[in-house]
Amino acid sequence: MAQEKLKFYDLKAKKPFTSAIYTVKVRKNRRFAVTTAPSGVKSWRILGLAKSNYKKLGLKHTGKTCKQAHSKSTHAAWSKKRK
Repeated sequence: MAQEKLKFYDLKAKKPFTSAIYTVKVRKNRRFAVTTAPSGVKSWRILGLAKSNYKKLGLKHTGKTCKQAHSKSTHAAWSKKRK
């Protein structure tokens, strides 16, 4: 099965490009797609949280934003920790 084509940005040429040849790497609980740009430099694209971290954070993978995915009590607890 072929990988899905993703859009990347070539920082050296300052132009976007698409590629279906990439590897998925996990760094600090985030998934990234990494490929080589036409100019020869590595290009990274954020894919999202690693699947294993959804259970740790109590989230369901729905594609919603943070405020839509969490309950109000969770946000209240997080805002207290920030102060």
